[in-house]
Amino acid sequence: MVNSDRFIIRSPMDTLGGGKVIDSHAKRLRRFRPAVIKSLEVKEKGSLGEVITNLLETKQPIELSAFIAQADLPASEARSEIESLIQQTKLIGVGQGEQRLLFTAPAGKRLTEQATAIVREYHQKFPTVWVCLKRSSAAA
Repeated sequence: MVNSDRFIIRSPMDTLGGGKVIDSHAKRLRRFRPAVIKSLEVKEKGSLGEVITNLLETKQPIELSAFIAQADLPASEARSEIESLIQQTKLIGVGQGEQRLLFTAPAGKRLTEQATAIVREYHQKFPTVWVCLKRSSAAA
């Protein structure tokens, strides 16, 4: 089954229900959780950009080619929308081509803040290394 396929659930005696597939690669989800319900609503009714952002939130970081394969979206439309979302700074793409890593903007911001904190902590522990590097680059 792929996204948008319709299904029917039957028992030997009766038809129990039916619906439409909205995430063919979903893991088991907890019922009645607001975040889960909102995510499913976006997958069902959201725009292409909202669907891409929503899917990426659960799979990031991920290479562009792997994301396209897992998303069950038309490849050319998805690539175009991803480029548009990168231009709008809603997504971050690191690297080139099919191996480009994709992040949502909030995840990219968290990653940048973590890296900055690590570098700042390192320079506080080892201030002479920074001074030596500064002097050697100024001499060059």
